[in-house]
Amino acid sequence: MAKFVYPRNLSEKHPVMCRIGIFQRSNSLVDANIKDAAKSVANVSQQTASTTPLHQIYLYTPSAVTFADGLAYENIDFTNAVGSALSAAQQASEGKDIGLIDTLKGYFGALAADKAGSGTTESNLAAVLAIGNGQTKNPRTQMLFKAPALRQLSLTWKFMASNAAESAIVESMIKTLRAHAYPELIAGGSTFVFPDIFKIDFVQKGGGKAKLINFANAYCTSVSTNYGASGPAFFPDGSPVEIDFTMSFQETATQDRKTIMDGGF
Repeated sequence: MAKFVYPRNLSEKHPVMCRIGIFQRSNSLVDANIKDAAKSVANVSQQTASTTPLHQIYLYTPSAVTFADGLAYENIDFTNAVGSALSAAQQASEGKDIGLIDTLKGYFGALAADKAGSGTTESNLAAVLAIGNGQTKNPRTQMLFKAPALRQLSLTWKFMASNAAESAIVESMIKTLRAHAYPELIAGGSTFVFPDIFKIDFVQKGGGKAKLINFANAYCTSVSTNYGASGPAFFPDGSPVEIDFTMSFQETATQDRKTIMDGGF
């Protein structure tokens, strides 16, 4: 296991460090025996990683560490659905016997009409009539919850090497991070093996985690390496002095109320 630390006096100057662990992804369908194939398929959504890191990188905690929670909703108009329900209630009050199946058919058919009606000729005609009489239907819009979004995290560091040897360490660290963000090519170039999994933690120099929101196992979705942002500067051997380095990650699974309350995510 390779271990990288930047800067060399990291623990002396920074009470909280950013630790990036790189873990091999467990490819269950490839590694499982035939008899375990069904179980592996059932658990295919659980993208797990090994418990021992392949590499560990310790860096200073960058500025503006932002955790953004996203929750997806869809707006649904219930104009036709409400009309169908009111019609069913009216018929019932008049003593007409309408079966449950017919009621449900009418209701869900109206829901489908609400969903698909936008942009049709009938909808355009209704718009013209609404403009003419100065009235329009209340769409009775409601929010339909879909799912939590996969959280993302983007971190940027500035590396200012003090000599060529330190620049070489930074370059080796960047190469390691980039390499494990990429997939492996197998089967004569016909198949990609998923990239490795990254675990980002913020830890105190005396041990224990910092009091920040936890970030779960993630894939690296992008890497940006910017040489000489302040101007071209190199050591005599050609090694760069200044590197701005950005990595973006996305969690492998969504969070829920329990993981937030009990797991600190």
